[in-house]
Amino acid sequence: MSNKNQNINIENISRGVYIVKANQNGYVKTKKLIIN
Repeated sequence: MSNKNQNINIENISRGVYIVKANQNGYVKTKKLIIN
């Protein structure tokens, strides 16, 4: 994973943790990790 091409932001949300990845093309992929 290259820091030059991808930016990873982790946000704490009341319903879980969302990991957002943005690559050099501007495409955003979001995965939700559910915490029980």
